[in-house]
Amino acid sequence: MAARGPSARVVMNRRAMNEVEAAIADGIVDLGRAVIEAGDPPDAAPYGQGLVTRGGVLVYYNGGKVAGWGEDGRQPKKPRSFKVAAMRGITAAIGWGFPGRFQEFGTVHHGAQPFFVRAFNAVGRLSTQIMRPSVSARLKRLAGGLG
Repeated sequence: MAARGPSARVVMNRRAMNEVEAAIADGIVDLGRAVIEAGDPPDAAPYGQGLVTRGGVLVYYNGGKVAGWGEDGRQPKKPRSFKVAAMRGITAAIGWGFPGRFQEFGTVHHGAQPFFVRAFNAVGRLSTQIMRPSVSARLKRLAGGLG
């Protein structure tokens, strides 16, 4: 399935951001994408039910969605428990769908098989290098427009 472009609402929300905020949001999407790609959920098909195979990144600015990326090419849905309406500034959600929490933390009948924390820790050390290309490109355009 081909990925669609951003919705009209996302475009409108991005217009409310200044260039520095937009650069940071783009960098966060790149960082989140690296975390998702580094993750290796243990429930992937064919061994499990394949419930934890789709990860994604959502970025919000002042309560409005400004960016998103889904591992399967589709935009992820906002988790119900992620309340963004009252949030100010840039907020991000990075992870896998609801069943992923049972793999990550375990249950009474199933031991924990952490994959998100490992991916986050591995990628976190490289966060500056991951975010630099998109942030730098946007800031260079801003600096070029000022000179």
